[in-house]
Amino acid sequence: MTRAMKELRDVAAADVPKRIQDLRKEYAKLQAQVSTGTPPKNTMQLKNIRRTISRLLTITSSKGKQMESSPASPPKKGEQLKKQNQQKMMPKKKASNEVNPKA
Repeated sequence: MTRAMKELRDVAAADVPKRIQDLRKEYAKLQAQVSTGTPPKNTMQLKNIRRTISRLLTITSSKGKQMESSPASPPKKGEQLKKQNQQKMMPKKKASNEVNPKA
């Protein structure tokens, strides 16, 4: 894990949406400057802001998943698919009152 990710993980959860919003505003300003032909002071600034936003979004989604993975949570998608496949592979039982079409 990079140093930037460690620092971003320490940010309070309440501050993250505000920080994302501020970074998006700053990114929009810089993007407008570039589109009008004004070169940015730091050419890597756009890339760094975009990466920071994605890091913050990744952290918030992973924290949300950690909260959901409590013992009372429903089974994961892979486990559900396994059960469905096992049920499909089992032969279906005929009802005793069904008529045999071959007879």
